[in-house]
Amino acid sequence: MKKRSRTKNKKYRTVKDVDFKGKRVLMRVDVNVPLDRKGNVRDHQRIVQILPTINYILYKGAKQLILVSHHGRPHGTYDRRQSLQGVWRHFRDELAYDCHFVPDCISYSIPKKKLVLLENLRFHPGEEQNNQRFAKKLASYADIYVNDAFGSYQGHASIVDIPKYRPSFAGFLFQNELDALNFKNVKKPFVFLLGGDKASTKLPLIKKLSKKADKILVGGVLIFYFLKAMGYEIGRSKFNPEYVHLAKKLLKQKNIILPVDLVLAKKPSQGAKTRVAGIKDIKLDEMGLDIGPKTVKKYKGILSKAKTVVWNGPMGLYEVEKFAKNTDALANHLATIKGKVISGGGDSITVINKLGIYNDLDYVSTGGGATLKYIEKGTLPALEALKENAKRFTK
Repeated sequence: MKKRSRTKNKKYRTVKDVDFKGKRVLMRVDVNVPLDRKGNVRDHQRIVQILPTINYILYKGAKQLILVSHHGRPHGTYDRRQSLQGVWRHFRDELAYDCHFVPDCISYSIPKKKLVLLENLRFHPGEEQNNQRFAKKLASYADIYVNDAFGSYQGHASIVDIPKYRPSFAGFLFQNELDALNFKNVKKPFVFLLGGDKASTKLPLIKKLSKKADKILVGGVLIFYFLKAMGYEIGRSKFNPEYVHLAKKLLKQKNIILPVDLVLAKKPSQGAKTRVAGIKDIKLDEMGLDIGPKTVKKYKGILSKAKTVVWNGPMGLYEVEKFAKNTDALANHLATIKGKVISGGGDSITVINKLGIYNDLDYVSTGGGATLKYIEKGTLPALEALKENAKRFTK
């Protein structure tokens, strides 16, 4: 992937701004990666993307580097299925790092080893409750704190509270994410390809983007909020009536582009009989499960002319192969266009890895929800914590 320029006047510090020699470093990472039934890593992309920061800190002479992360939602109790032991084995066996594992993040003493991974932070309620004793205990392990967990955007103890107690810095991945998602001087035409579900997050995002993007191409479940708002029959298509009013307000925006046809079926299964029809022709017993071929052609034409594209979310029910075809078609097309293409994490990464197009895109974000939140809000709790830390520890 292409190199990106650094954000100017960032008002926070990065790993380039600190001398690590002889220091103990606590690094918050996001290794919330998919595991198989045996606890082995199925997709290590998030792990690979933190390696430059790990290697830099160790190369610069850190006395010790302690990695901390969450995994899943165990809600403050131990859950073997959410253990980070599989991640540790991946570091040790697949990536050949001399990494040592500690089976609890606060109840065990830290071994005097160069590289250490602690067990899942969320096995303790203090992480999500922003417990200050929990945060202070984690902070006590090190002289310096580094955040390279852009995807972990919630304001939890390891994200926003540790910086209250130790000099804190952004890692390379964190910085790269911010650079890639900086649209202040974006090259136009700027097109946003937005699919998936989560209307509560994505409809407000469309409102924000409508002021920046030249065109917003809509796919996934989001389609049916707009069709419902237009008074069209959507049959049994998935939607939540609570958010239709937001879609209705957005219809005033001329840069929101909706599909012209859909793949329809009576049930969302691989063996279901399908038909393609226009957006006004959905029957009562049908559901829309993918965009149609005319829409793919229309979207490809718009994307080909774009100089900047941000893509987030599949166009259809991607979990069922039958309804993944047109998402794949657009993804493969994005890999060939001349414009800059940024993919916004989440389910999009699954598509990218399946098709083998990772290196054909300009940037693939590790953040799903974090990417969308940052685009919408222009900041994240982690970023604000780093900015406040820079003020506190550089006076």
